[in-house]
Amino acid sequence: MFKKMSVKWKSFNGLQVTAVLLGVLALITDLQTVQAVRVAGQRGKDQATAGSLYTPRIATTSPLESPFFSATHGVVQTHPSLGASIPSPLPLNGNSLGSGGGVPNTLSVGSGYLNSRGNLPKFNTARYPTIANTVVDPNPQSPFRHLDFSTSATAELRRNPTLSAPDECARACREGEPPRICYYHFTMEFYTVLGAACQVCTPNATNTVWSHCQCVLADGVERGILTVNRMIPGPSIQVCENDKVVIDVENHMEGMETTIHWHGIWQRGSQYYDGVPFVTQCPIQQGNTFRYQWTGNAGTHFWHSHHGLQKLDGIYGSIVVRQPPSRDPNSHLYDFDLTTHIMLISDWLHEDAAERYPGRLAVNTGQDPESVLINGKGQFRDPNTGFMTNTPLEIFTITPGRRYRFRMINAFASVCPAQVTIEGHTMTVIATDGEPVHPVDVNTIISFSGERYDFIINANQPVGAYWIQVRGLGECGIRRAQQLGILRYARGPYQPASAPPTYDVGIPQGVVSKLTFSFSTFFIVVFV
Repeated sequence: MFKKMSVKWKSFNGLQVTAVLLGVLALITDLQTVQAVRVAGQRGKDQATAGSLYTPRIATTSPLESPFFSATHGVVQTHPSLGASIPSPLPLNGNSLGSGGGVPNTLSVGSGYLNSRGNLPKFNTARYPTIANTVVDPNPQSPFRHLDFSTSATAELRRNPTLSAPDECARACREGEPPRICYYHFTMEFYTVLGAACQVCTPNATNTVWSHCQCVLADGVERGILTVNRMIPGPSIQVCENDKVVIDVENHMEGMETTIHWHGIWQRGSQYYDGVPFVTQCPIQQGNTFRYQWTGNAGTHFWHSHHGLQKLDGIYGSIVVRQPPSRDPNSHLYDFDLTTHIMLISDWLHEDAAERYPGRLAVNTGQDPESVLINGKGQFRDPNTGFMTNTPLEIFTITPGRRYRFRMINAFASVCPAQVTIEGHTMTVIATDGEPVHPVDVNTIISFSGERYDFIINANQPVGAYWIQVRGLGECGIRRAQQLGILRYARGPYQPASAPPTYDVGIPQGVVSKLTFSFSTFFIVVFV
């Protein structure tokens, strides 16, 4: 029997075998086309998303029907040439970079890359001071070489002149200004608090860190963490209303998958980028890059990992979508809305969040955090030994006689509320969860995870430094979890004159506010 089968196989020549294989490939291609058409029909008019997710073809329409958006999106290769072309290559040190890119070559003065005459200017490397340090790596064995997010972002900005860099998008918004396409590159990886970078770029005999350093200090307790671009919190997205936001998320966390949820973004027409794993997208696997695209609606929002416990380990950041003063009913109440006046508070553990799963440890069980961070900074006092770390606190600077808009984001992962109080100052709440409210003067704000409060600080106190206290309530009070920051007047001292408030003897609460919902709207309830 085996001999007969062998003779039968030899009766086929090479041309016949090739013809059979080509026929099978054609059948598979037809089935893929039918499946793509079926899926596109199920998802309505969003043909681009259906096409890009289910077939390798380049879609011809944008999910938002806008020329600002990439023709391809979703899972992409690491910084590929995505099909659209740039009118002319941009030079770098006399060398041509070639063409290609994911955003169509729609150029406008509002993009930030055209001058007032509508011409493409020469690329100014001074705008990106990290280029000279990151394009060439003198050490080919450097572990940072393939994870250089600065180079990756700069390369995409060069490849696509319609994109605007983060510093160009964080701007004062004006009525009638055309929207920009704001590009961000997120590289997610394992990292360490008080790692090797802190030993290299921390000045001697001080507790400060150079601004360009990749040192993560947190509250001064060493532990493994997850980071985006080696920062906690991750990069802040700050744009104007109706700007088009493009974020490439590159996953370098070994053995882990991830997604990013854009908390507070409406995702009208871009629901496939909401970042819910297995609902709006498949998780981003290790080594893959996923391109998110959405349009910003006005308000204070934030982004965070929507997979497992990654948010609690450090993957979160702020989103601020500003609007022209004419559209803000409370704009007359403040003088400045600075990019640095974002107060992102988060609960913090001293080990990987997964270690707190029930049954993993015989001691140190429970979900209550050891500490709280303000913009990823803080200090920790050991309740058993009394030892206290000496890491820097977050400092917010204001000028006497001015009124400042602050944006507070509660990024807690636990269910306990957080209480925020500022020594000697009243907070005028003007917005909650991205929506304006009637102004309310309070001394303390209590918020829960995911909530955002915009408030105004009037710099009407004597020049000096004042404590900011964040206390975890409820379950977070089991370990007296709290953190301090400093509100400093310009040209004043950096250290407050009063003693640091403790968890049990804190800043007087005064008038307390918390958010309450009704069926039709929401309002602020004030407790005295």
